Amino acid sequence: MRSLVWLSIPWLVIAAPTSRAQSQAYRVARSSESIRLDARLAEQVWRDADSIVDFRQREPAEGAPASERTVLKVVRDGERLYVAVRAYDRDVRGIRGAQLRRDADLSSDDNITVLIDSYRDRRGAFLFRTNPNGAMWDGQLVGLDEVNSNWNGIWDVATRRDAGSWTAEFAIPFRTLRFKPETDIIGLNVRRFIRRKNEEDLWRSWGRAQGRRRRFRRHRA
Repeated sequence: MRSLVWLSIPWLVIAAPTSRAQSQAYRVARSSESIRLDARLAEQVWRDADSIVDFRQREPAEGAPASERTVLKVVRDGERLYVAVRAYDRDVRGIRGAQLRRDADLSSDDNITVLIDSYRDRRGAFLFRTNPNGAMWDGQLVGLDEVNSNWNGIWDVATRRDAGSWTAEFAIPFRTLRFKPETDIIGLNVRRFIRRKNEEDLWRSWGRAQGRRRRFRRHRA
């Protein structure tokens, strides 16, 4: 199984297998208009972007489809990578979001994490997390599964709720990701946590044997 998202400047290419013999590429074009960070996703580039919806459980039912629909879209402009996640929920009153402060422990809330391996070395990654209140937590994955929560990057996020979901829109400057000079490909994964169900859903690398490091395992197309 491919567990990577490929970013090739100036296009974002997501390699996601549809069968053993066929693969599907998800390419995200650079936006020609300014993107307002408001979690409304009203710009044309968001409307045109394809949706990724194949999220599966790591917990509690490994490999089962996520119990709630999650929609992921990715776009970019000249300076930032934008990741939008709409977390649908049939029980919106059950969505939990208490924390407000920067770098608070969000494990008691519903939350969404964007994982980016910009070094492309399979040994580390940057983590960006938020809850329905828009609280910001970030960290740097080093070694196997060790997270440096003291790392603070420059990024932003907006969230909003509606009658059937909550949405998070991340804006991550490319300079925050610290590319190697020769690097034009990065890895990306997205994790959703539903607190009341203790459910962990991932787009790729959802197997329990696949730790944080393997979630960024690199494959050649």
